[in-house]
Amino acid sequence: MRKRKRAAFVFRGKKPMLSSPPEEVTDLQADEAKPFNGTYYCKLCNFQETEREKFHEHIVVHRDVSTAYQCMECGECFVVKPSLLKHLLHYHKIKDTNDYLESNDCYDKNAVEELKEIMKLAPGESRGPVKENQCRVCLQEFSDGTELRKHFRIHGMAFLMKNTRD
Repeated sequence: MRKRKRAAFVFRGKKPMLSSPPEEVTDLQADEAKPFNGTYYCKLCNFQETEREKFHEHIVVHRDVSTAYQCMECGECFVVKPSLLKHLLHYHKIKDTNDYLESNDCYDKNAVEELKEIMKLAPGESRGPVKENQCRVCLQEFSDGTELRKHFRIHGMAFLMKNTRD
């Protein structure tokens, strides 16, 4: 019996994350830290800024309820805090991550609370109208229920813990 190959991940409606200016990217698989050259680059769009405060004002527009934690160095968003901490340590070489979190606005407290409320909902229940096979957290749509159930894993421990309650 032959093993089936797993299908490659397909970006649906989002651009691949960039770790440096688009014109400098040669290997999208590279995940090495880039030396800071005085310009902040948003990983989620082509925005560039030399002033840290203005860069922070920009990147918070990318936050939403499903990705409440955010790196204030590059704008990359995360579903859970441990993923952000690993990113800060590995990619930006920030060793004191707790101090970094305290001194930067790295997460949206309201979004974290809203996500907790969403996760309390019963499977299939939502706070607003969603289509069949649509994620009630991030509203992404899927071709079938199996794909939707697989997708829920990206929403992290909160989803897994919700399923173990009751």
